[in-house]
Amino acid sequence: MTAVSTKDVNIYFSKTAGTPVVAAAPTGSAGSEATMAVTTGSGVALDALKIRGTGINSIDQACMAKSDFADGGSLELLGIDGGFTTAKAPTTLQVFGENDWIKLCLSELSINSNDPNTVSVATYCNPQAVMESAVQEAGTFGFGGYMSTCDTDYPELYRLCADQSEVLILIDLGNVDDCKQGYLLAEGVCSSNMAWSLPLDGAIEYSGSVLLQNKFRHFWPTMAPIF
Repeated sequence: MTAVSTKDVNIYFSKTAGTPVVAAAPTGSAGSEATMAVTTGSGVALDALKIRGTGINSIDQACMAKSDFADGGSLELLGIDGGFTTAKAPTTLQVFGENDWIKLCLSELSINSNDPNTVSVATYCNPQAVMESAVQEAGTFGFGGYMSTCDTDYPELYRLCADQSEVLILIDLGNVDDCKQGYLLAEGVCSSNMAWSLPLDGAIEYSGSVLLQNKFRHFWPTMAPIF
């Protein structure tokens, strides 16, 4: 596999709740993207989406639009396979465009996935038997950077953490020549326990974390439906 440098990686947090879109229940068939008929709202290709209420796990979280969409048209969900049976119209569908993000100039980040929770179903025949718990934790996203209240990112980030806001996390993985590496996308809640480091000789640093509501997923423009 080709090695991809991290020099073009950019990290964004959503700073707004997005713009509402009204759409019908998703439809589709196996091997093609799930689609929704749009009643009200618009967006462009690779806008992030926050969806709830369809009853389809792969859709009821952070997704991306495959192409431009508008009133009376169809919203294709990039990488989301339409091979499901029944779904409901979303109770929440928010689109996040270019003005809904803050770019974070971080010096460090970590994506920490939790091991699956299990429940014991031990018997005398199999004392070690376990099953996967219905309650699963997606993990955390840790971040850190250098503090300056005169920059645009730090005050906005501090507000999100102080308010324990729900955010979308978007990591742009950059390009290799003409090949776009796509995005890592997840949702979470900012923790209010930001911390600061004040070394005797060095720069003031901050750190914090986001409690993930779902695990990161990788979306890229040419991907086939896989979720």
